[in-house]
Amino acid sequence: MLFRSFNELIDDQRGKRLFTVGDALAERDTLALLEGIKLGWKDLDHWIYPGLLPGQVLVVLAKTGVGKTAWLTQVLHNLSEYWIFEDGGHVAKGPAVPIMVLSLEQTKPEIVNRMERIAYFWDPWMTVDQFKMAHRNVRVNDENKIPPSDLRVLINEFIDEVQMPPKVIILDYLGYW
Repeated sequence: MLFRSFNELIDDQRGKRLFTVGDALAERDTLALLEGIKLGWKDLDHWIYPGLLPGQVLVVLAKTGVGKTAWLTQVLHNLSEYWIFEDGGHVAKGPAVPIMVLSLEQTKPEIVNRMERIAYFWDPWMTVDQFKMAHRNVRVNDENKIPPSDLRVLINEFIDEVQMPPKVIILDYLGYW
């Protein structure tokens, strides 16, 4: 039959939606072999093993003013190519993960100021050039109203500038999305 009904076409696209426990265990074992993005804290990374995987969403929830943005800024540092002072000189460390920050609450200067304070906490001898180099794969947007349709545009701009897609997108503050 050359022409098929609309319902037949939809039924062909549905795929399997119910899985056995064995199917889930097999998928878990496959995922455990992957290398996800570690957040930089031994205990937390243990619990989210193998790390953040493509397509996963991590939501940080807490009351206002308890440090969610500070925590996310520390994550930015942990995932950057941060520098440490070791053996009389600076040594690059860290994975240099490409990160897009959508700050719906704070301005670019406020976010970068927080990033800088954390970097200087860990390495008070870091220069401004080293700070910029460590975060060369980070891009920040501080528009407080971003329609979901603009997300693809921002990702494409990120790719054009960084020459790779973001591996992490930080959205601060979800309530404003």
